[in-house]
Amino acid sequence: MLKIPHIIAHRGASIEAPENTIAAFRVAGARNAKWIECDVTLSADDKCVLIHDDTLERTTNGTGPIHKSDLVTLRGLDAGAWFSDIYKGERIPTLTDTLETLYFMEMGANLEIKPSGCDPVRLCHEVIAELNRAKDLPILISSFDDIAVAEMRKHAPEIPCGWLLETLPKDWKAEYDRLGASAIHIDHAALTPVSASEIVNAGVPLVCYTINDVACAKELFAWGVTSVITDDPAQLLAAIPHRPLPAPR
Repeated sequence: MLKIPHIIAHRGASIEAPENTIAAFRVAGARNAKWIECDVTLSADDKCVLIHDDTLERTTNGTGPIHKSDLVTLRGLDAGAWFSDIYKGERIPTLTDTLETLYFMEMGANLEIKPSGCDPVRLCHEVIAELNRAKDLPILISSFDDIAVAEMRKHAPEIPCGWLLETLPKDWKAEYDRLGASAIHIDHAALTPVSASEIVNAGVPLVCYTINDVACAKELFAWGVTSVITDDPAQLLAAIPHRPLPAPR
């Protein structure tokens, strides 16, 4: 299992720059984040691109579903002006561009596999092909899509893959083992000290999203959480520069 940093920049430093863009990743690196989290899906011509939503309206000047636009169309859109005039002209990045940028910044990534209307199996295979062509850097895959988690474990067992959850099922351990996952990624609001302890004591890396409050992050680390994902890596890293030891049990 990879050594996951205790603080990961959510879609880059998304409180300071437009999410899921090279600009946001560069700002995260400038704030001393070691890893970013980002969302990867497919264009209409099966190219890996980074965007969170199923549709283009919120974070670009385009319209309609992402998976119905080809790469040339997507790359022609403005993915920065919605956030600030400073970032006008920022583009939707490809996974290739992202991996190259992170490699030269000596950063790693949590890549969320996000089908967004496309075939999750095809998406997994394209991501694996991209990673096989890329320079070596720390990668942790994650997905809410059980098909995607199983597909990654089947075809790229050497790449750790986290199981993304909004709530913790009662039979979480059996399902976690069935999927062959490498970590649990969960909304911090779904955890209690007891459930967090259960996961940690089972030897399962525990990653929580999305925490922008220092006190909340410190509490989660006291519960034994491995890593927190934040929009504001500058604030959290300034307050918590190193992973605190979990509270005595």
